[in-house]
Amino acid sequence: MATLIRLNAALNWIDTSDKLADIGCDHGYLAIEALKKGIKFVQLIDNKEGPLNVAKKNLNDLDYKDKVEFTLASGLVELRDDINCVAILGMGGELICDILEEGKDKLSNLSKIILEPNTKSRVLRQYLFDNCFKIISEKIVKENDKFYELILCERSDKISKYDQLDILFGPVLRKEKSPIFIEYWTYLYNKYKKIISSSINPPEKLIEEVRNIEEIL
Repeated sequence: MATLIRLNAALNWIDTSDKLADIGCDHGYLAIEALKKGIKFVQLIDNKEGPLNVAKKNLNDLDYKDKVEFTLASGLVELRDDINCVAILGMGGELICDILEEGKDKLSNLSKIILEPNTKSRVLRQYLFDNCFKIISEKIVKENDKFYELILCERSDKISKYDQLDILFGPVLRKEKSPIFIEYWTYLYNKYKKIISSSINPPEKLIEEVRNIEEIL
């Protein structure tokens, strides 16, 4: 589950004209905030009855019953045809890849795919680059002293050009170099340098990562 700071970051990419599906909806918090913003319809999808029932109660208590649909299903397999915006937040990057791969026949109607991997963001970016997704925008947010990356992408008719720095840093993030981006990678740089300095034989992969961070900063 993504909490309020991450939810707000995702909400900034959602317009009132969108029809949203929240995959792995948990308690329905994204749907609630999107409906408060003025969105007209949300499909909440979860593969577990417990979280879906909690989401139903939360949405019903706020009298949004005519603007939502609850679906007990895995990933995108039962996504409505009129949905144009999908959010998959607060999961591991590899799981998000699996969801996109399993539901790839459902992606043609989507104009926005909002992703927030808790782990393995570079694995997710590699998948997106290699499977005809175009990364439109990216954000980093900080919550409870942890950093989280969000990706806004869409389907494309061709594989995007990219390099290893795009996978590591994000193609949009590395160009913008926002203050929080600098803070995040400075933190990792200092962390990795300490590991290297205290190791007799530090991993070459870690040394290369430090070189890449030095280049980007």
